[in-house]
Amino acid sequence: MNKEYLLKTKSVLDDLKKCLNDSQRGGFYEINSNIYSLMFDGPTLKSGFSMILPNKVSGYFTNAMWNISQTGAYFGTIINGFRVDDIQKCIDDIVSVLDKEILKEEQIDKNDFNTNILTACALMQANLVYHDRKDHRGNTIIVEEDHRNYYIRDLLDFKGLYVRGQEHQGISPNGGAAGEVDLLVCRTELQPKIFLEGMNLDSLNKSTIDKHYEKLFLYDASGYKNNYLLSYVKVDDFESFCKKYKEHFDGYNGKIKCERIIEFPSDFAKIKIFLSESKHGENTIYTYHILIFFEQF
Repeated sequence: MNKEYLLKTKSVLDDLKKCLNDSQRGGFYEINSNIYSLMFDGPTLKSGFSMILPNKVSGYFTNAMWNISQTGAYFGTIINGFRVDDIQKCIDDIVSVLDKEILKEEQIDKNDFNTNILTACALMQANLVYHDRKDHRGNTIIVEEDHRNYYIRDLLDFKGLYVRGQEHQGISPNGGAAGEVDLLVCRTELQPKIFLEGMNLDSLNKSTIDKHYEKLFLYDASGYKNNYLLSYVKVDDFESFCKKYKEHFDGYNGKIKCERIIEFPSDFAKIKIFLSESKHGENTIYTYHILIFFEQF
C-alpha cells in the first residue's frame, strides 16, 4: 500500500470516529461505504491491512464494522454489544499503525531519491566532460553550473522522476517578482517535492554559498520538507574545504538560521554530504548539502 492510499484510509477512519461522536450520525452511510471500499474485500479485511494490523485489532474492527452496518445510522453508546468508545479506541489503534506505515513510505521515498541523486552526482564526477580542462592552447575551459545541473536533471528524469528546470517559483532574493530555482523534482507533474540548487565553488565563497542556500527557502512558498544544495567544488584540499564548509553552517545565522548541521554517510571518497535543519514558519526543513570534488585536467 502506497503513502497516498494509507493517508486516504486514515482520513476516512478519522471521519468515522467523528461520526461516532455525533449524535446525528451525519454522513454515516457514505463513510461506511468508503471504509468498506478501502479496507475490505467483501466481509473480510484486505490482505494488506491483515498483514500490518494485530489479529486482535483486525478481528474486533471487522466484527464492529459489520454490526455498525447492520444497525444503520442511528444508534446509541452501545451497538449490538459493541461500545462506541471501544470502537473509537480500536480506530485509534489502527490509525497508529497506519502512521508508522506512512513514515516507512516517506523514508523509502527519501532513501530512493538520495540513492538517485548520489548516483547522478557520482556519474557526473566520473565523466571528464564535466571537469574544467585546458584546451590545446592552454586556455581553461570552465564548465558552467547550469551544464552540470542539466546533467543531474536528465539522469533524474531517466529514473522516472518529473524534473522541472529553471522554474519561476516563490519570490526572488530582492523580494520582488518570482525568481528561478535550478531544479524542482516531483513525483508527478502536479506533486512538487524537492528543490535542488547547484553552484560552482573554487573557494569557500561565503557570499555565493549563502545566496544559493537562502534561495532554496525564498523560492519555496510551500515549505517542502527536503531540499538539496549541490556544490561543484574545485579546490586544492577538498577535505579542508569540507571542514570549513561545515564550520560555516555550524554558526550560520542568516535570514534562514541553520539550527544544526551533521555529516551524513557517503559511499564516495570525493563526495561529502551534510544534513542541516532549519525552520520555515512552523515547519522543519532538512537540506542535504552535497559537495562533489572536480579536478582540473
